[in-house]
Amino acid sequence: MTTPTYPDGSASPEPEKGPRRSRRQRLAADQTAPQVARELARGALADPRWPVDSQTREDTIVVVNELVTASCVAGANNIELDVEVHRRHVTVFVRDDRPREGRVSLEETSARSMLLDAITTSRSVYHDWDCTVSVAQIRRTETREARHLSVVR
Repeated sequence: MTTPTYPDGSASPEPEKGPRRSRRQRLAADQTAPQVARELARGALADPRWPVDSQTREDTIVVVNELVTASCVAGANNIELDVEVHRRHVTVFVRDDRPREGRVSLEETSARSMLLDAITTSRSVYHDWDCTVSVAQIRRTETREARHLSVVR
């Protein structure tokens, strides 16, 4: 599988100064994959050196679950999960090897799409020559609250 890039060619969200943590794991795309992915995400978000508030943690776990489940449903055999913790957001990358004929867009599964739209600040799904990559970004709750307070003033 290749290094993820957004459709516009950028390699990742805008770089930030400050702590960042990334945890990457390969998963077998079977019935246990969503549960294993949720546990991996919890572990990545539990490190006290990079604290993540409980709302952001729960939102990220829901996003991880939905993206990994979508990969399994699409017929992938292998899944790679990457959770990056940034100062202002968490980014989730899910890469899979679903067959070309199984490359269903998340837009075609409206309930999943609506759930992800409600939780994420941005997301995309694109197909590379050897994999499908889903990218979702979740703004950290403390950043959301601070932003709201600055607008209210």
